[in-house]
Amino acid sequence: MSTEAYLLLHKEGTVIAQPLAAPETGELLVSLLQQGFVLAPRQILAGNSRQALACYENEISVLPGTQGVSTMERQS
Repeated sequence: MSTEAYLLLHKEGTVIAQPLAAPETGELLVSLLQQGFVLAPRQILAGNSRQALACYENEISVLPGTQGVSTMERQS
């Protein structure tokens, strides 16, 4: 399975993993930022968006002061 870089955007408990190399990423990124989504400070390498979200959740859950991570809505 190949891996690709995913951008992660979040807003009010919703997290979206978007493949960086996808043709629609530019337009989608602009639209989501205009809607108030925030770009996570790093990229995740994963085989698909579900894996990228799981990796992000795992990283966030081990940080102090990050409660409520399990309520994130998965987007794929």
